Amino acid sequence: GTAKREAVKEDREVIDNLYRGLHEAHEELHVTQEKVATLENEKATLLTRLHQAEGDRSKAVLEVEELGKKYVETLELLTLERNKRVPPSAETLYSRDDHLRALQALQDTQAKLSRFQLTVGKLEGEIVDRE
Repeated sequence: GTAKREAVKEDREVIDNLYRGLHEAHEELHVTQEKVATLENEKATLLTRLHQAEGDRSKAVLEVEELGKKYVETLELLTLERNKRVPPSAETLYSRDDHLRALQALQDTQAKLSRFQLTVGKLEGEIVDRE
């Protein structure tokens, strides 16, 4: 009787310990799932920002192309005006500055895009590591 009760008591302790371990593992899984969800949200946010940056970059490229054409036209007008010995218009003189400013904006946008792509890559690496 006593040996049997001891064995049952030990079995219950083993079962209790297994349940405790299972509960702790379940809690740990839940925490990990929350962390993964948080990282997925961060990744989604960064991807959204990445797409916005790519859109900004596309707009900047178009603007640079437009201003480049305007600059070439302006140079042609400048040459014509020089040939006529007529002073160039203010617009002719300022279009080159607009073009340079647009080029700088394009470089800034490309740098921003590179930083976003790097961050997204790091987050994807973290997600893969956690999985």
